[in-house]
Amino acid sequence: MTKMKKIILFAVSLFFLQYTVAQNDTSMHFSLLWEMPATGTIISLDPLGYSYVSNGTTLTKYDRQGMTAYTYSDLQYGNFNSIDSRNPMKILVFSKDFTRITLLNMQLSGINSAYNNLINSNIVLPLCVCTAYDNGLWIYDENTDKIMRYDNMNKLCNETMILNHITNEKYIPQQIQESDHGLLIASDSTYGFLIFNHLGTFIKSIPQTGVTDFCIYNNKLVYIQDNMLQITDIQTLWTQSVTLPCSDIVKVRIQTNRMLCVHKNDTISMYAWE
Repeated sequence: MTKMKKIILFAVSLFFLQYTVAQNDTSMHFSLLWEMPATGTIISLDPLGYSYVSNGTTLTKYDRQGMTAYTYSDLQYGNFNSIDSRNPMKILVFSKDFTRITLLNMQLSGINSAYNNLINSNIVLPLCVCTAYDNGLWIYDENTDKIMRYDNMNKLCNETMILNHITNEKYIPQQIQESDHGLLIASDSTYGFLIFNHLGTFIKSIPQTGVTDFCIYNNKLVYIQDNMLQITDIQTLWTQSVTLPCSDIVKVRIQTNRMLCVHKNDTISMYAWE
């Protein structure tokens, strides 16, 4: 075997060794911080370590020790469908049935915003929303089949192309999130993830199907599948499978050194991780 062939063989072997490590590394260690009964399955975890849990009608904010800090409820606009606390000073609450977006401050009091009338005036069939950069928001409208970014003055700034033109399938996002690196991620459990840049330009797809809920941490997709915590690097697509601290965890949100969990038995918990 020539010297060049040996070098090539070594490089190929090193690649597959790195790939295997990335796939099977279970080096994350978890320590339970607190646990409590709760019926809510809509959750969010802000960068300051505060937790948000909702059963659809009431939103509760918990401090870092798991103590109730504030609550919010507004039955006139129906059930809450999602909570986005990426900006803890402007918490985004979306009520799909009444096509209502509400912004809350750190005490869960309402903030007057142009978004309050955004959907009624411009959007016909909103299905999911998330916080965007520069105090804006992204919103998917099934009527136009686009994800659009509005600024804080209710002005349309960017939009994706028609999603079905990207996938050639009936792609309907169940969830959208923006990463701290300026990437917009859409998820459809049937067809996987679509990745866009901060202008809404399509970058690539990740055909990871069966994902019904995800979050983003450090430019990585985090989700539960096959009873394991899956962490997929958006750039390289390498996936790390991590054993969960409990087998009954069905949903997680991750921030620096903390993981908020929803359990099957109407329980929420917070773990420290490293």
